[in-house]
Amino acid sequence: MNINRLAIVGLGVVGAAMAAPLLVAGTASADTGAAGGMQAGFCAPQYGPINGFTASSAGNDHTSCAFAENVRLAFATSGPARQARWVQAYSPVTKQTYDMWCQPDYMSATVTCTGGKDAVVTLYQG
Repeated sequence: MNINRLAIVGLGVVGAAMAAPLLVAGTASADTGAAGGMQAGFCAPQYGPINGFTASSAGNDHTSCAFAENVRLAFATSGPARQARWVQAYSPVTKQTYDMWCQPDYMSATVTCTGGKDAVVTLYQG
């Protein structure tokens, strides 16, 4: 796991939300699991704040930032912020839509989504 990501997540709810835009990993390799040498990490927001969700991060090198941002959009517009649910998100990298299971963490005001082809996305409220 990326050491910088651990440090920022360890800052807590307010620190993570404010620090998220400072670390930009660019676009991780792909949602298909192909390694591309990019580190997973915080993504540059492609959308403004959506229902309180201000940022996303790609949790591994199987997840692109473009996909992470689409997961953020799908989750934030599909129901209550603190409710676990399935969402579907489109990957511009693979040109496919994937099912993602999103589970809120009530202690840190984050949501972790897993699915697709080994994709991991964390969503941040701020």
